[in-house]
Amino acid sequence: MSVQAMTWVIENSKNKGSAFVILLMIANHAHSDGTGSYAGIETLAREARITERQAFNLIPELEHSGELKVERGAGPRGCHLYSLPGMKTFHAQVCLTEKFSPENGGVRISPEPLGTVKEKKNLKRALTSFPEGFSLTEEMAGYANRYGIYDPHAEFEKFENYHRAKASQHKDWVAAWRYWIGNGKRSNGNGKRPESFAERNIRETTEICARVGERAEMLLSEMATGVSKSADGAGSASLFRGLVGPRPGHD
Repeated sequence: MSVQAMTWVIENSKNKGSAFVILLMIANHAHSDGTGSYAGIETLAREARITERQAFNLIPELEHSGELKVERGAGPRGCHLYSLPGMKTFHAQVCLTEKFSPENGGVRISPEPLGTVKEKKNLKRALTSFPEGFSLTEEMAGYANRYGIYDPHAEFEKFENYHRAKASQHKDWVAAWRYWIGNGKRSNGNGKRPESFAERNIRETTEICARVGERAEMLLSEMATGVSKSADGAGSASLFRGLVGPRPGHD
């Protein structure tokens, strides 16, 4: 992994969308000077979250932009060898900024190195208590609506009161809200989590199927004993009425 090559792509590339992401993934496999990358199309496509055909078609586009050089079959086991030609100019400019410092007795001073992977890991979010000023956003309310909560403000009040009472700590409070809504501890007043849309649909479908089965057994029993009043569809009408109930104004 080359932080230097990836940083150069982020700060200098003119490509956008999937082309930019593919170039960034190539830089991820390159040396610090932007050379020596030989990741296969399958790997690049997987890392960029696109299809192999899309990745294959984007390589010539990146070549044409001048930000990628491809040496076909020049890599290990006949793989293509990729490099970022723009980084040569970048490194040349960096070298020109090097100087001798009179304060240090003429010792050569190089530019500050780019951030390392270790430094980036140290920037992980810390756990925090419920933030002051954290409020329900339109996006958070929409997420609650998709789970059948049509008063997200009331639900957010429950969410806030619960976590303040428990002195909860999270790295990402928006993610904590999504967990609360989708899989968390919100209840419907009896200590149980409300049904999701999918759970309700499954339950209602199961109940309807059970009622249809019971009614069908009754009709078969009536037909077998000769109790059925007619054979021209009255049984089907009876089945329908049994499922949906009587119409208004009718007995």
